Amino acid sequence: MRRFLVFCFACVLLGATSIARGDDTEEQALRVDRCTETADTAAKATKIASQLYDRGLVLYEEGDYDGAIDAFVDSYCAKPHPAAFYNIAQSYERLLKFELSVIYFERYIAESDPAAPTTHKASLRAEVLRQLPAQIRVATVPAGATVTLSDPAGLRARGKANQDAPLEVVQGKYTMQVRMPGFEDITREITTKPGQPYSYYLRLEAQTGTLQVTATPSNSRIFLNDRLVGVGAYQDTLPVGRYEVVLEAPGREPKTEFATIKAGDASEISVELKAPPVSGRRLLLIASTLGLGVTGGVAMSSIFGQDSAETAASSLAAAAVGAGSAYYGIPESTTRGDAWFMIESSVIGAVEGALLGSFFACDVESSGSAQQTNCSDQERKAITAATLSGGLFGLAGSAIAHKRLTLSTGDAAVLGSSALIGLSSGALLYAVFDSDLRIRDPILFSGLNFGLVAGAGILATNKVSLERMAIIDLGGVGGVLGGALLAQAFKSGSERIQHFSILGLVSGLVGATFLTRDMDESGDATKSEPTRSETAHSLTPVFGGTTDAQGNFVPNLGFSIRM
Repeated sequence: MRRFLVFCFACVLLGATSIARGDDTEEQALRVDRCTETADTAAKATKIASQLYDRGLVLYEEGDYDGAIDAFVDSYCAKPHPAAFYNIAQSYERLLKFELSVIYFERYIAESDPAAPTTHKASLRAEVLRQLPAQIRVATVPAGATVTLSDPAGLRARGKANQDAPLEVVQGKYTMQVRMPGFEDITREITTKPGQPYSYYLRLEAQTGTLQVTATPSNSRIFLNDRLVGVGAYQDTLPVGRYEVVLEAPGREPKTEFATIKAGDASEISVELKAPPVSGRRLLLIASTLGLGVTGGVAMSSIFGQDSAETAASSLAAAAVGAGSAYYGIPESTTRGDAWFMIESSVIGAVEGALLGSFFACDVESSGSAQQTNCSDQERKAITAATLSGGLFGLAGSAIAHKRLTLSTGDAAVLGSSALIGLSSGALLYAVFDSDLRIRDPILFSGLNFGLVAGAGILATNKVSLERMAIIDLGGVGGVLGGALLAQAFKSGSERIQHFSILGLVSGLVGATFLTRDMDESGDATKSEPTRSETAHSLTPVFGGTTDAQGNFVPNLGFSIRM
């Protein structure tokens, strides 16, 4: 090769040429075009060029490629000759500066004999170097982002950051995009050279959103992913993602919410911590003690004919049994709603047992237009047994059902009031129609159970608080008293008093229901109790009327439920 280069140097003499290049990356290549002219004679210039050329060959063989390039450039400046381009190209290739190597190979090809073997060899070598891919490695924090390289023609490479295998693309200009869910995209314009390695270290900025938490009471502690972040209120800008928000306050039930933060969005959580349900254990303890004490004494007196002292002793014994059973058998977790439900069920069961026992055990005797019920001692004992059995049946049924129903105090109030209203309505209707005594018990029994069914229907689609039910009950009682007083004011007979009373009952219930229609929506008595559908329903009272046997108008009460 040395002999060939020397031969080319001796035989080929070319005038200096100038090729303008504006790319800063080719600054080294332009050195051969910025040679300083000298006053040396042609023979002296040739000698100097030959000496510099030989020095470049020695430096090249010793591995000093930068020195060899300087010598070849100086040799060319002393006496232009294309052989310098070939050697400069090879030196740059050894330095892994493939872009400059390609430039010098192309310069050599342009200024040499196209038929020369080295020209063809330079052309092949330049093409190989031109196709060497650049190797691009990207590291991100956090790791694992997706990296794409694109040019105007489309996607050229895709890979993952922090991987051993690099992305490879040929020489050119590319748009590098780094993406990761939950983080801001990074876009950069890069320029690659043949065969060159490139490394990029990028720190991704998390996408953020705003979270605002408001808690009641104001001393509520707010935990974000098990970290205490505030008391009463909290607001901050957070990276996108899903967060667990736990709220706690002394004497209140803790509550857990989940917030999903999206890029650029504002999330708000407003929570009111409810006081834990008041235990109904004490209420059941009292009711069990008094209930079993009274019923035990009455039962023993009625069934066994005990005297007052024996009855008192039986009552005390039954009360002790009731107190002990309740104390050891009722858990502290029993709510007041459950307690009232079991008490009401026991009373309702006892009333129904008494009505059924009276209907089937006693006879109705007529004396002219008057009627009276005639019950023997044995029949009274049967009624007492039916009453006790009904009460125990109601208690047992409610004790089994309350765990599945999870009733609030408002729910229990609805059932109890509905049963009482149904029983009272049956009594008033019986009095209004002046019915036969033989159907009194069936009417009362039907009214009681109709009230229970109506109450269960209301609870299936509505949430009614204890406060609202108390107001409705007071409206019904006030209506009855008002109707009776109004009848007295008009000096009506007892029959008209009954008509006015039932009219007052209907009016009082309808009016109280209407006036309290928005009470539970604006209040907070039952909002935290997830025992009923959260769907808003409208409970609207309606009433109509019918005519009795004497042609008198009798009002009817009902409810319209809008789903």
